[in-house]
Amino acid sequence: MKRTASHLRRGFTLLEVMLALAVFAVVAGGLFGTIRGMMKATATLREAQRDANGIYGVFELCRRTFAALPSAATILSTATDGATPLPYELVLENASSAFIFGDRAFFYGEIAMTAHTEGDGTLTLGVEYRRIDTTTGLAMPNPLWLPLLTNLKEMQWHYYDATAESWEDTWTETTRPALVQLTLMHGDDPREWTQTFWLPTLAAQPSFSASAGGGGGGGNANRSGAGGSNAGGQGNRNGGNGNANGNGNGGTGGRQNGGGGGNRGGGR
Repeated sequence: MKRTASHLRRGFTLLEVMLALAVFAVVAGGLFGTIRGMMKATATLREAQRDANGIYGVFELCRRTFAALPSAATILSTATDGATPLPYELVLENASSAFIFGDRAFFYGEIAMTAHTEGDGTLTLGVEYRRIDTTTGLAMPNPLWLPLLTNLKEMQWHYYDATAESWEDTWTETTRPALVQLTLMHGDDPREWTQTFWLPTLAAQPSFSASAGGGGGGGNANRSGAGGSNAGGQGNRNGGNGNANGNGNGGTGGRQNGGGGGNRGGGR
């Protein structure tokens, strides 16, 4: 009996199908792992970039604020109530326009660039507005808090003393430090982010002194009246002890330089 064409067709065996599925699973697993790793790396880079942008934003905010401080503003590392200086706190006094956002034009009180400790032990960097009652002059409760950067491990301010040529951890002088430095450590990043800020020096106020008018030559000349000297003589511009015909000292008009007798209009 002759075989038909259908009998000559041969399909895949079960072993071949299982082998193909195994190869496909290996390839798909490897491809999935690669894609997943790429997505995770992308997310990590995006998060790191977001954190870096936040740190750079804080640095830029501090740079602009310090460069535009009012002439009467002072910098301290402790509050005026005598609290213990904190390494992560910088207090601005007499700086009503510093760190002001929105439609608020000024602020009366202390402005602190500080950090709050969260429940997980991390620090949140922000600006604390410590309002002062204008009537009593006392600090008001519940200061305003504006968070700027979260998930910090460390935060430290340093102040450069130009006289001692050294960096200090605290600053209690009435004058401004020459430089201010902020150091941050964020999240799991082992690097230290450090930025140094320049502070404008206060211009010396001009001084004015009043001085009495002096005379020429050897004495004080008076334009009217008697008593002044002119080049050693005793003459008055508009008057004197002499007359038109006499032997006065200097004569009328004060034209002579000597103290001798006579004038141009007098008798000879």
